[in-house]
Amino acid sequence: FIILPFIWSFPEALVTAELGSAFKSSSGGVIWVQTAFGDFPGALCGYFNWISGATDNAIYPTLFLTYLAGDAVTGITRFLYVSLLSIGLAYLNYLGLEFVGNSSIIICVIAMSPFVIMF
Repeated sequence: FIILPFIWSFPEALVTAELGSAFKSSSGGVIWVQTAFGDFPGALCGYFNWISGATDNAIYPTLFLTYLAGDAVTGITRFLYVSLLSIGLAYLNYLGLEFVGNSSIIICVIAMSPFVIMF
């Protein structure tokens, strides 16, 4: 847990920072792959990122509901709660990158506040 961030995460953060500053586009890795390897691999990268985001948006409501209610919510009620949470997350993504980024900052501050209060 101490060595891995320096071997993997730190170099990846440096690469991401360098490529992010070199390409003035909000498409991130898609434009990097497209520039390096062409249109088809760039399109594949975009498609796989979209699939990954859709899968994440399907997993998080289920995990959240399981954490919050355990096995108390079952059947059609569970389906409705998970569906509403999924639709809510999809709507937040629909609002755009700036809104999602600002929301992430707010959520990070809320998540870190107990640790700040402890010290």
